[in-house]
Amino acid sequence: EEVYNAMKTSAMQDIRGTDFYREYGYIPSDKEVESVTKTLEYAYDDWCIAQVAQALGNTEDYAYFMERANSYQAVFDPETRFMRGKLANGKWRTPFDPKFSSHRVNTDYTEGNAWQHSWFVPHDPEGLIGLMGGNEAFVEKLDSLFEESSEIVGENVSVDISGLIGQYAHGNEPSHHIAYFYNFAGRPDK
Repeated sequence: EEVYNAMKTSAMQDIRGTDFYREYGYIPSDKEVESVTKTLEYAYDDWCIAQVAQALGNTEDYAYFMERANSYQAVFDPETRFMRGKLANGKWRTPFDPKFSSHRVNTDYTEGNAWQHSWFVPHDPEGLIGLMGGNEAFVEKLDSLFEESSEIVGENVSVDISGLIGQYAHGNEPSHHIAYFYNFAGRPDK
């Protein structure tokens, strides 16, 4: 109970964009730096909080945090099939280049780009597969992550984007789980 209360209290603070996250269902890129990454991480955090609430029998909090765990969907652009910065007015931030990186300055991503961060939905791989158009389309997009050129663009590229295999960045944490998504899409052979 004590740990759960600390988790819940932390999630309900008004810091690092959490107030915008609750207000908009995502963090607008014109309100907070690293908005996409924060939205994705907060959605995962909410899923974790929901699991503890469920274990404690708190069904109301479980439902609330599970709903918030779907917030990643708000920053998924179905046209580009990338997680992308969205403004407070609901429009996509432009221009958009999934290879663009800016280290901690005027960016939607933390130490990465859209190629790496678009896969950070470890709590709902089936939902992410659905957003990307089903197993076949998902596997095709996942293949392209590894096959795309390793070029990162921008004047202030994050040095944390390292160990590149295509746009997969083995040298940075947001990529480490990505290859395992093949299992969820029915292609463990890949």
